[in-house]
Amino acid sequence: MIVFDNANPEFFIAHVDMTLVDTPDAFDGLAADLPDGVNPFQALGELLRHQPQVTLVKLAGMARGGGAEF
Repeated sequence: MIVFDNANPEFFIAHVDMTLVDTPDAFDGLAADLPDGVNPFQALGELLRHQPQVTLVKLAGMARGGGAEF
C-alpha cells in the first residue's frame, strides 16, 4: 500500500512554483522519455495508476490545483 499524506493542514498539493515560468526548460530532463503531449505530472499519475499496490491519499484541508487531479 502507498499512502500520500500532506504536511500542511490547510492544503494538499496546493500550488505550483510559478518561478518555473522563468525557466521553461526546467522539466526537459524529466520529460525526455515521455510520449508526446504527456507532461511529467500526467506521467506520474499514470505510473501510480499502474502500480500493483493500492494507493491512498490521507487528505486534510483542500485539494487545489494538481491535488484535484492527483
